[in-house]
Amino acid sequence: MRTFKKNVCTVLCLLLAAGGAAAAAVPADSLHAIVYFRSGSSSVSDLSCRDNAARLEALITGIRLVERTDSLFIRRIRIVSGASVEGNAGFNIKLSEQRALAVRAYLQERLPLSDTMFSIYSLDEDWNGLYRLVRDSYMPFRADVLAILNDIPENGPGNRRATETYKQRLKALHNGGVWYYMLGYFMPELRRCTVVCEIERSAPAPLAGVSGREEEVPTPTECSQDAATASRQTAEPHGHTCRTSRSGERPRCRIALRSNLLYDAALIPDIGAELYLGKGWSLAGNWQYAWWHSDRRHNYWRVYGGDLNLRKYFGSRSGQMLTGHHAGIYMQMLTGDFELGGEGYLSRLSWGGGLEYGYSLPAGRRFNIDFSIGIGFFESGYERYEPKGGHYVWQETGKLRWLGPTKAGISLVWLLGRTRTTKKKMQ
Repeated sequence: MRTFKKNVCTVLCLLLAAGGAAAAAVPADSLHAIVYFRSGSSSVSDLSCRDNAARLEALITGIRLVERTDSLFIRRIRIVSGASVEGNAGFNIKLSEQRALAVRAYLQERLPLSDTMFSIYSLDEDWNGLYRLVRDSYMPFRADVLAILNDIPENGPGNRRATETYKQRLKALHNGGVWYYMLGYFMPELRRCTVVCEIERSAPAPLAGVSGREEEVPTPTECSQDAATASRQTAEPHGHTCRTSRSGERPRCRIALRSNLLYDAALIPDIGAELYLGKGWSLAGNWQYAWWHSDRRHNYWRVYGGDLNLRKYFGSRSGQMLTGHHAGIYMQMLTGDFELGGEGYLSRLSWGGGLEYGYSLPAGRRFNIDFSIGIGFFESGYERYEPKGGHYVWQETGKLRWLGPTKAGISLVWLLGRTRTTKKKMQ
């Protein structure tokens, strides 16, 4: 029994780590859990939402272990609730309060806890949480969003009229693309309750006629610290560790694989890769290779070569990496042999280069469709021949020079790694 008491805090931390309660960021003298909610809901009964079942079960198991230990007792249980900032402000304020009460009721159904054990603090619409998520993210147009959020006065979130004004400004930013991005990535993280169960090691002397313990009113500063801890945990992707460079930009996967569907349709398989360099710049390389022939019909369709592109992306409302209008320069080299039952042309080496313009359209979270055209100079030396008597008879040697469109593409782009590109602001 003495050994059990000595190691009970270690056991509690292990239980919470298994239940996804982020024990690593919480002091050893507290239990910590986050409960997430679906949009517009304050129900805790849907335990499938974001592994709520495992989180709550780990918390309840830890509280029961504390109750069975003579040298430990629960000082208080703090519940910090919040709501995302989309929708009606009045509804969100009530929703935030209802979520805290729902979590308290759920714990009281499973454990013999009185109302005096709980301290409840409602963040209402969690604008501070949104600010932290944006600040610590790589979202597109991050600086513009932070400029709007920094304009919110200290009492702004409590003023419904002011709150709606800032929502409209965010919705109008870059034609709504930024707001749409935050709806998908940030708003779900704000629909939550943070539960902190504070533990002390020696029970206080009981007071006559008082069943509970002396309650302290939580301050907004304390609750903000809890919310800040949770925001830091959710702002970073799970299982990924990265370091901050001197410029403030975190290294990340920035490579996309691509294939030109026009070349593929022409039976010239094409594969390429594009490396995002930062600040809208990228470097792309493509390679195509085909070696089709049919000796009986004297048909040949042979080509191989590639091109190198330096691009500047100007962004789009989607906020996805490598999207929107882009312009750049390119160089290309290839060789080919084409003969379709008559005269054939053999190109030893062709080269060219020019200016490129295009538009990349998001086709999913990790896929883009890129439309592009290049105009420049192209030069090719060639040999014309005719198939006769089982041989290929040389006819002439010539050189082709061309000024105009030299490349076109409708490419499928597959984004690898993280797709958000904005730098993190150094604080």
